[in-house]
Amino acid sequence: MLGTFATTVQVSVTGQPLVGETLSATILRGPAPGPDLYEYQWLADGEKLAGATGASLTLTDHLLGKRLSVWCPARG
Repeated sequence: MLGTFATTVQVSVTGQPLVGETLSATILRGPAPGPDLYEYQWLADGEKLAGATGASLTLTDHLLGKRLSVWCPARG
């Protein structure tokens, strides 16, 4: 019998979208069975932000007008 695996990670992003403020990503639900580790990669207009690989992102002037998102792949 084959098991059922969830492959979608649900993420909540909180914070004020203002320069100088911080956005935070929280994993709400991940793949089942659960992974050992989640990674984070913040994106601006679909492009990776260099060095933005933590659960939070401090907003700077160069991000004004860009669509921000976070990708959270599961590892392990």
